[in-house]
Amino acid sequence: MIGHGGASGVLMYANPARAIRIVGSTIQLAGRERPYRFLAAVTNLLR
Repeated sequence: MIGHGGASGVLMYANPARAIRIVGSTIQLAGRERPYRFLAAVTNLLR
């Protein structure tokens, strides 16, 4: 996965080899780890 997560809970990651794109936002400053936990969960589902 390549991409970027922002400070306000926004993330965009892609896996071009598998044509997968994940884009999302929690729209909050508290709980900044939430987007990364979400990304990890989705990545585990796609294995």
